[in-house]
Amino acid sequence: MAKTKAKEILQSDDPFKEKLTYFWEYYKWHVIGGILLVFFIIYMGFQWFGRPQVGYHVGILGPALSDPQIQALQEEVSSELETETVEGDVLVTATPTGQMSERFFAQLTAGEYDLILISEAAYESFGADGGMTPFVTEDINDSGLYFDSESEEKVGLSSDIIPVFSDLGYVQNLVALVPSNSLHKPLTQAFFNNQEVDLTLEYLD
Repeated sequence: MAKTKAKEILQSDDPFKEKLTYFWEYYKWHVIGGILLVFFIIYMGFQWFGRPQVGYHVGILGPALSDPQIQALQEEVSSELETETVEGDVLVTATPTGQMSERFFAQLTAGEYDLILISEAAYESFGADGGMTPFVTEDINDSGLYFDSESEEKVGLSSDIIPVFSDLGYVQNLVALVPSNSLHKPLTQAFFNNQEVDLTLEYLD
């Protein structure tokens, strides 16, 4: 019906200006909708192609960190990872404990983190019940280690043991864990090796 009406308008003997007026009256919402759709597609394209490709992601849950602190930590982690082996950017994000914690856990479940630093309270709430990569170590004292409550495997260590974190100060007294769904465990192992932290991750991809 709409196509027939459009054909009648375009094939009529009315002046072009009147044809345009009629056409606009009948199809203005179609035209507006089409224009908005095109702009939306362009916007989403810019968002997708403009976003950085993350090659390694450190997530922190607990202390509220400033942008300069996050930037400094990001640079330190990048230097220890030997970034030529990282396919993408090294990203560090910090989530203060509270309402934003839900977003942290959603990203953790989605496998977006390669290494996480969380408070002991958060560890006791969820980190001790699975979902973390176990490791073996001979030299680290048990007082600086955290264990899976079911398997009793070693899964976490104090951030104070890792020089890059203890030296910066503002990420001390946290628990460092490697999520089991991380896609870059070999990079995390290299990070620990470069920090001279004596542990070997299990189930390396």
